[in-house]
Amino acid sequence: MGLAVKFLLDSVIRIDHFNGIRIATQFIGDHASESALSVITRAEVLAGFDADATGLSLNLGTVRIVL
Repeated sequence: MGLAVKFLLDSVIRIDHFNGIRIATQFIGDHASESALSVITRAEVLAGFDADATGLSLNLGTVRIVL
C-alpha cells in the first residue's frame, strides 16, 4: 500500500516555491512523499507560466496529483 497523503498543497505554496520563497521550497522538499496536489491546483499553477517554461512538469511532479 502507498504512503498516506497528509498534506493537500494549495497553489499558494507552489507559487511561492517557484518565486524562490525558501520556506515554501523547504516544506515541499521535506514533505513531498506525503503531499499531493489537486488537479485544480495544478491547473492554477500551470496557468501562470509561459508555454516555454522548461522543467515545470518535472517540478510539479514532486508530489502526487489527486482528483
